[in-house]
Amino acid sequence: MKALSALLCFFTALSTQAFVLKTDGTTSYVRWDLFSPTADVSTNVINLNTHAVRYFLASDAYSPTNTAAELNAVRACFAQWMAVSNSNIKFEEGGLIAPPVDVNSEDDTNIVYWTKGTTLVNGGLFDIGGSLGVTFTTWDAPSLRLIHADMVFNGVNHTWFTDINDTNTTKQLVDGVALHEIGHMIGINHSPLGGATMFWRGASGVNPQTGLHADDFAAVRFLYPTNSNYYGALKGTVLKDGFPVLGAVVTAYDAATNALAGTLTHADGSYELNKLLPGSYWLRVTPLDTNGATLRLCAGNDVDADEYGNADVVFLPSAVTSATVALNTTNTVNFTVVNGAPSWRLTRFVRPTATPFSGFSTFASPTQVRAGESNLYVGVGWPQSIPTNGTRLIIPGNGVTIGQTVYGTGTASGISHYYMLSQLLVASNATPGSRDFIVSNATTYAYAPGYLTILPTVIDDNFDGLEDNFQRTYWAPFTTAAAAPGANPDGDAFNNLAEYIAGTVPTNAASFLKVSSVSNSASGTTVRWFGSLGKKYQVSARTNLTTSGWQNFGNVVSTTNIFDNTVPGIQRYYRVQALP
Repeated sequence: MKALSALLCFFTALSTQAFVLKTDGTTSYVRWDLFSPTADVSTNVINLNTHAVRYFLASDAYSPTNTAAELNAVRACFAQWMAVSNSNIKFEEGGLIAPPVDVNSEDDTNIVYWTKGTTLVNGGLFDIGGSLGVTFTTWDAPSLRLIHADMVFNGVNHTWFTDINDTNTTKQLVDGVALHEIGHMIGINHSPLGGATMFWRGASGVNPQTGLHADDFAAVRFLYPTNSNYYGALKGTVLKDGFPVLGAVVTAYDAATNALAGTLTHADGSYELNKLLPGSYWLRVTPLDTNGATLRLCAGNDVDADEYGNADVVFLPSAVTSATVALNTTNTVNFTVVNGAPSWRLTRFVRPTATPFSGFSTFASPTQVRAGESNLYVGVGWPQSIPTNGTRLIIPGNGVTIGQTVYGTGTASGISHYYMLSQLLVASNATPGSRDFIVSNATTYAYAPGYLTILPTVIDDNFDGLEDNFQRTYWAPFTTAAAAPGANPDGDAFNNLAEYIAGTVPTNAASFLKVSSVSNSASGTTVRWFGSLGKKYQVSARTNLTTSGWQNFGNVVSTTNIFDNTVPGIQRYYRVQALP
C-alpha cells in the first residue's frame, strides 16, 4: 500500500529526535532506502549503481530572464544536503524536462518545478496557494520507504530571486525554500527550532533558512548514517502533575548558548536528542503556541498535525538543566514542568534596523545578524500589556551586548502590539549560531528558541572550507567540482583556495599572485603586484637570493603596492605573500 503526503513551507504572512521525523509511532521512519530499495521503486527514482536519489528539473524554472540561475540555485541546494558529513544521502540530476509538468506520483520521476498559471496541482486535487513550496512524497506504507517525491514552488503568489547578496527585498530566495523542501523530500518534518532550515515558516529575502543548521545536520545523519562513532544522545520524559506532556519543545544549547537541536515530546512524554557531539549542554523545555492562533510562532499543527495537533501548551517554561553527552551513549534527563498558561508569549520580531520605530518591519519568523555588526536595533513584540519598567530583552551567549532599549506600539495582523527594540552590538568573534530571544519581566520569562541567528563573517554553506561568495562569483552552481578549494580550473599552478587568499581570479590563467613591477627612485622602491584591494599581504626582502634570509618590512597591507625606503640605492629582491 502507498501513502502520499504533502509537506509545505509557509510564507510569513500566512521517539522524536533532535529534529522531527515522519514516523509510524514506532522506531521506523519515512526515508529512502538507497541500497536495497523495494521492487516498486523505479531505477529512474533511485540509481541502483550510484545509490543516489534522482531528480529532474522543469527547464523553464520560474522566469524567462533568470532561468539558469534559478535552476543552479536548486542544484546547489541538493549539493548542500549531500555535503553534510557522516551522512550517505546522495542526489543526482536526471536532466531537464520541458513544460508543462505536474505532480504525479505514478510517473516514476521526481520533478522539481514552479507552477505559474494556477496554484492547483496534482491534477487539480491540491491547492498550494498561501504556501511557498510543497513537497509531495509517496512511501510504501508497511516499510515506510520512500518511492517517489515531487517538489513544486509557488510561482503564482510569490516572486522569486537568486542574488544572495540582495538583502533588501520582499521576494522569495530560491536557496532557502529549496533547502527546506529537499529536507521534506528526504523524510524530515518541520522543526520547532527557529534557526533551523526545517522551521515551518520562512520570511522573504535572505533569512536563516538559507543555510543548513546543526538541527538539520543531526536529522540527515540520523536517517542516512555513515559513521555513528562520533556522537551520543540525550533522552527523557517531560511530565506535568505526574502525567506525560505531548508536544513540549525540548531545546539543547551548547556552551555558547547556541540552540543546536530542538524536538517535541511524544504522547508518552518522551523525547530523544540524537547525533549530538560529546560535551556539555544545557536543556530547556518550553510550550508550543495554540493551534490556529492568528498570532503564533509555532504550534503543533505547524510541525505535524497528525502527531501534535493536540499538543499541551498549558505549562510554564522550565529552567535550564545541565546535561552531558558521552560518545556512543544515551544519557537520561527528565523534566517536570509547572501547570499553568504562560502569562504572555512573544509573537512578532523586528528585523534589524538602524533607526528604531522608523519604518521598521515585523515578522513572526526568525531573523539574523552578522558577527561584527553594531548599532542595529532588533526587537520583539507581544499583544499583552506589560509594564516597561523592569522588562528587558536578553540574548544569551558570548559576543552580544544589549545597548539602549526603547518601547513603542504597533499593529500586527490587525492586533495592537507592544514592541521592545534594543540596540545590539555583535562582536566579530561572537560564536556563530542560533540564539534565543528572551524577554524577562520580574520573574516571568518568554522564550523564542533559536529565533536570532548570528552569521559568521565568512559564509560557507557547503562546508568545503572556501567562502561561498567567492565561489558564487565565478561558478554556477557554486557547489560544482570546479569550485572546490583544491581545484585549479585555470591551470595556473594556484588552486582556488590560494587564489581566494591572494585575491586573484581563479578562472583566468593570467591572474595569479605575482610581482608586476619594481620601480626605483632616489628616495626608494615601489613594489606592485597582482592582487585585490582588501586582501592582506606581507612584503619581505633580501639582498641576496642564496645567502641572506627574507626579512619582512612594513606592516601587513591591504593594497597592491608598497613603498620601500629602508635602504635606497641597495639592490634588493622582493617577495609578496598573501595572508588568510
